[in-house]
Formats: sequence, C-alpha cells, structure tokens
Amino acid sequence: RVVSAVREIRDSEDVASVSRIKGPTNITHYNIARTVDVQANVEGADLGSVSSAVQELVAETRAHLPRGSTIKLTGQTQAMNASFSGLGLGILVAVVLVYLLLVVNFQSWLEPVIILMALPGTLAGIVWGLFLTGTTLSVPALMGTLMSIGVATANSILVVTFAIERLREGADVVTAALEAGRTRLRPVIQQGPPRVAVAKAVAVDAGRTLTLPADLVAFQQTFVNARASGYVRRWLVDIGDRVKNGQLLLQLDTPELDKQLASARASLLQTMAALAQAKANRDFAYITARREQELFVKLLISAQENDQAQTQAAVWDANVKAASATVNAQRANVQQLEQLVAFGKVYAPYDGTITRRVVDVGTLVNAGAGTTATALFEISRTDPMRAFVDVPQAFAPSVHAGAEAKVAVRNFRGRVFTGRIVRSAGALDPASRTLRTEVDLPNPKGELLPGMYVDVSLDVALSHQVVRVPSSAVVADSRGVHVAVVDGSGKVRLVAVTPGLDNGNTVDVVAGLSGGEQVIVTPPSTVTDGMQVQAVTAG
Repeated sequence: RVVSAVREIRDSEDVASVSRIKGPTNITHYNIARTVDVQANVEGADLGSVSSAVQELVAETRAHLPRGSTIKLTGQTQAMNASFSGLGLGILVAVVLVYLLLVVNFQSWLEPVIILMALPGTLAGIVWGLFLTGTTLSVPALMGTLMSIGVATANSILVVTFAIERLREGADVVTAALEAGRTRLRPVIQQGPPRVAVAKAVAVDAGRTLTLPADLVAFQQTFVNARASGYVRRWLVDIGDRVKNGQLLLQLDTPELDKQLASARASLLQTMAALAQAKANRDFAYITARREQELFVKLLISAQENDQAQTQAAVWDANVKAASATVNAQRANVQQLEQLVAFGKVYAPYDGTITRRVVDVGTLVNAGAGTTATALFEISRTDPMRAFVDVPQAFAPSVHAGAEAKVAVRNFRGRVFTGRIVRSAGALDPASRTLRTEVDLPNPKGELLPGMYVDVSLDVALSHQVVRVPSSAVVADSRGVHVAVVDGSGKVRLVAVTPGLDNGNTVDVVAGLSGGEQVIVTPPSTVTDGMQVQAVTAG
C-alpha cells in the first residue's frame, strides 16, 4: 500500500489530487511549504527489508519529482543505520586496540596478526549460522556475535602461545601448529588418561660442594671517640682514607682543660714554695733543738725549755712531710690534666680505612662513649675480610677450622677468592638448625668491601645418600610432604619424603626415595593415589 500510494503521488498532476488517494497519507505544512507524509508500517516484516524496499522506491521516485519538490526519508530507518554504523566502527576500533594489546603482550607484530586471523572465519561462521536459522540481525544476535568473537580470540591466543613454546623447544612450524591444535581440542577429543610431565629422581654422591650466601664484614670495625671534651679544631682524614696505627686523625680545642691545667700548675708551684718554707723552718728548728740540748746537758736551761725545742723540731718535720705530700698530689693532678689535654689529639687505634666521619670543624665533642658522647670517626680493618655463613645441620659435621673455602663475588665475574674457615659457633641455632661459621678472606688490594654479597662454597660430605628431584615436584599440603611417583603401569603413587637442602631448582630428598623413580614435575592439585596418567618425559 505504501508503494502504491507513493506512485500515485508521483504520477498525480498536482498535489491537490492527493486527497483522492486512499492510504496512510496526510497533507501538512513544513514552514510555508505544503508536505505530503507517507507512513510505512513494518508489521509482519523486519525493519531492514522494509527500509531497503522504501529506499529503492525513493531513489526511483526522486528522478521524477516536479521542480522545487524534495523527498526525505525519516523514522526508525535513520536510527537503525546510525546504530549499525556506530557498531561497525566500534568493532573496528576494538580489533585495533586488541591487536595493540597483543603486540605489547607478545612483544611481536606478527604473532598478534596470526591470532586475529581467526576473526574472519568466526564472522563467516556467524553469518552462516544466522542464515541457516533464519535469524535477523538484532541486538541479541549482536550480543551473541560479540561473545563468539571473544571466545574465538581467546582460543586463538592459547593455540598460538602453545605453538610458540613448541617452536622454542626445537619443533618445526608444522609440528608446532598441529600439536597446538591437538592440545587445544584435547578436552573434546581426548578419551585416554591425562598427560603429565615426569622427571627421573637422581641419587647423588655423599660428597659435594655446598654453596651458601653470605655478607662480607670488616675484620675489625670501631667507632673512634674522644677522651677529652672540646671543640673540633681540625680533622686530618676523611672517608676512604687509609690510616696507620698511631696516625693523627683529629685535634680538639680544650679551653676548659687548658685553664684547669694552668691553675693546677700554679697550685703546684705554690705548694712547692710552701714545702721549701717548711723545710727551712724545720732546719731552723733542728738547729735550735740541738743547741737547747747542749745547754740542757750543761744544766744551763730547764728541761721544759729543752722539751719545747725538741717538740718544735718534730712539728716542723711533720709539716715538711705534709707539704711534700701536697706537692705530690698537685703534681699528680697536673699530670692528669696534661694527659687529658693530650687526649685532644685523636690517633688511629690500628691500620685501617676511615669509613665514616661524623664531626666537622667547630663540633662540640663530649668525652667518652655513650648516648651523650659524639663519635668522631668509624674505622674498619679490611684485610682480611670476614664472611659468616650458616651451614645446615646435615653438613655441620663436615665443617672444620682450617678448611679451604671458595668465595665468589658477583662484582668480579670469573674470579674466585680463596679463604679459610677459622672458627665455628660450636652449636646449632635452634631457630634455623644451622651452624654459624666464620671464613677469613685475604684482601691485600682492598678490592673487597664490607657489606658485599658473596657466595661461599665449602667442600662438605653427607653421612647418608640423598635423591635430587625438581623443587616443583615436592608438594606440602594437609597430607604431608610428598612427591607423586608414576610406576610402570602409569598409576600415580604418592610417596612421603623428607626434604633436605633446597638448591632453588632442585631439592635433595633425605628419605622416601631411592633414586630412579619417575616423579611428576608439577603435580596437579587433583592428583590422587592410584590415579591413571600418561607419563611424558619433561624437556
């Protein structure tokens, strides 16, 4: 009816004749121009097919329009076309963004292109499915299309990733592609037991080289403090300077001590003068007493006068002794102050390197060490160096003083420094069950620095055999510590083990295995005792 009405309007000689047309038409005004509206109903048909038919008719009619007349198509058709155009552009932008993300993830421009090659086939399958089911292109159909594209892209990523891994393992391109496809389709086509990678447990000899991490520390390390209080006048060494035993490091200004020393020296002179005076008085008393004694013998003076003279001589003798003691005390005080003033010069306690300078000129320094005292320098003796390693209990009996130790420093690739075990703690640490061991390392050129991270290798022996397995093969859970062993018939057997030294990639099993067993490299969480599997040797 719509097509017939439009054709009648087109074929009419004037617009007035439109009123005789029967159909969904009406005559209105748009601004001052009269407009004929033709409405089309899509009942019983989809909007796309009706829109296509109307657009063909409009294109046909536009060629026969009278001069000054125009024809315009409005309604849901424009909204539909705009929606599909925006959707198409959005899908294109999404594909570009997904491609760029894949480029970043795979660090390649080619591999993401291979992944996205699944999209054309996916779109072809979607169109074919819509055609077979007679489904029109609607919002639900578009949602299903997007989900199908996402699933196809995810599976394509997995296939390409597996193929890349097989290529890196040495497989050719065709084999890698076929194995990748077969692996991805395995959940659908696989009927046999699951495949697991296995490795052989290897029994190792009792003797071995044990490598342990350690930090280098200085043989001696001391904070140098002042024995006198004062202000820093000048410092003569700085960080990195090598010093000798007895070398002058720093000088202090000690004004208080200088004044005390001057006062003590003056007091000493005063007491020495008093001692001289006391000696002179004593000598005079001795002479007087001797004369009085001679007169008393001749009975020229009384006994009282003689006794008084003798007592006076004894008193002055005591005064001399007291003055002499005072002089000695003052002299000792002067010597003490002189020593304190001498402590204003700070010397190196041993040969070493200045690793830290704490003070500067003018710094007030308090005597002694502690919370109120200020350290002046930190000095370290770096020849030899010390390395402390913690040897596990299983190897502790092999540690002996004097044994050789090899030390590798990452700063010096290819070089090995030779040291000696000088002592051990003699007892295991109860927390870690390790033996603290000290290794001394010659450092005549000063190449090794305190704080360096090193690897110390010791020749040790075990009193029992160990079996080495991959670290990932050891599983610790509520069932205990065990490894999954695959027997000759392909059945899994969970074996309880006692792990020993963990070397990072491998673990030494102390008990539970005898060597030669096929252990699952990475047991899945669903592995159970008696489970049937297909063992594949790990590459």
